[in-house]
Amino acid sequence: MATDNLISGIFNYCDRWCERCRFIDRCAVGVEEQMFWEKEKTVKNEEEWKKLVTDTLSENFAQTTEMVQRWFEERGIDLEAILEQEHDAYERSRQELAQFAENDETIKLAKKYTHKVMRWKGRRNEKWINPEKYIQQFDLGIRSEVEIREEFAQIDNYLSIINFYCTLIGTKVHRAVTGYFQDKDDQDWPELKRDYLGTAKLCGILITRSINAWISLSQLVPEIEEDAITFLALLQKLQRTMKEKFPNAEKFIRPGFDTIAE
Repeated sequence: MATDNLISGIFNYCDRWCERCRFIDRCAVGVEEQMFWEKEKTVKNEEEWKKLVTDTLSENFAQTTEMVQRWFEERGIDLEAILEQEHDAYERSRQELAQFAENDETIKLAKKYTHKVMRWKGRRNEKWINPEKYIQQFDLGIRSEVEIREEFAQIDNYLSIINFYCTLIGTKVHRAVTGYFQDKDDQDWPELKRDYLGTAKLCGILITRSINAWISLSQLVPEIEEDAITFLALLQKLQRTMKEKFPNAEKFIRPGFDTIAE
């Protein structure tokens, strides 16, 4: 893979929606994704697809392991010795972090939103879109076929945003909050460059986009207004909580997204 044009670390604070990203050709993960998509075109059945996924994951893991080992070797560090010495301390730290995450109200709020949206998706019936309304509007000449198709495309887009971000919000809030718990007292790294702050900034972006999608969707489909209000209340509470917990998140500079103008 050519690396001259890649933006270092850009994938650490993105929304993982490679298909919609303007930096897909300048991101190591985006380039790998495109290579996977090309290979996927040759897949003929489910077994071949499973093998492709397994091989890709194995290759990525091997590359990551090799990179980490090389980094330690170049610095003369005995990784095996460190792992052996630090195992007990790591295990204690892992258990403490898991206990913290289980009890943290912000993480629980994000999970609540995720689970509620997933259940809503599972029980949602396409009948909440009233086809008779569109047929009548077309027959009366109120709206053209193009206008109706455009509205359906908008509905599909807002649903895609809600669906794509609902699980990501939960995982990214977890990462930001647990990262803060682990690193808040680290004096060796400036706060405005700490990973948890960049992740918190990304959470704010995901939440804002989800709020806008719910509002826009409920305007186009009034039948879901009651559900939308519930989800908006959860998102707005989460938004306020994250801003209180990470007041400096907006000051974090994300590679690429905050350094290169559109």
